[in-house]
Amino acid sequence: SSGNLTTTTGVTVEAEGGVSLTSADGTGSHTLIGLGGNRQWGDKAGPVSVTSNTGGVSLSSGSNEDSFSQIGAGGQFASDGTIDSDVTVQADGLISLMSGSGENAFTMIGNGGNGVDGAKAGTVRVTSDNGGLTMMAGTSGSNGDSFSMIGSGGHATSGVITSNVIVDVDGNIAMTSGGAAKAFTQIGLGGRDADGAVA
Repeated sequence: SSGNLTTTTGVTVEAEGGVSLTSADGTGSHTLIGLGGNRQWGDKAGPVSVTSNTGGVSLSSGSNEDSFSQIGAGGQFASDGTIDSDVTVQADGLISLMSGSGENAFTMIGNGGNGVDGAKAGTVRVTSDNGGLTMMAGTSGSNGDSFSMIGSGGHATSGVITSNVIVDVDGNIAMTSGGAAKAFTQIGLGGRDADGAVA
């Protein structure tokens, strides 16, 4: 879906078990908890909170072009607006972001995405009491520009970023970028081919 929409609201999800976002293999398929989507233009403002009381949080994207899973604000080519959103993910288990093999496929906790222009602000906080963090993008044999990110920015984004990123997990942190061209994993601000000041 696409359109120009100004969104000023909050999104809160609380689960007694785990939380799982899985995108299928169709082109442009996506799962999103938050604000934005695929070609959803306009301003996006409001907090996004996801809590898993007795389990982990997992995000995975598919094997076709432009597939993504995200908790936060932004999405795929969700441009022409500003983002101001505090994003909080709290888990009682493993937090995993596993990006598929499709071109521009990504998983993200935070603000931005792929081709998301405009200023981005807000604190991104990811915590787990009984688990670690695993991030992977660009598996061998996949197409280019796959990424996995916690923070604000993404791939081919523009605009000033003013954001804090806090990650606190009770376990190991494993970040892996595979053999695909231009694949990356990142905790922080900016990304690849990101244009704009970071503060």
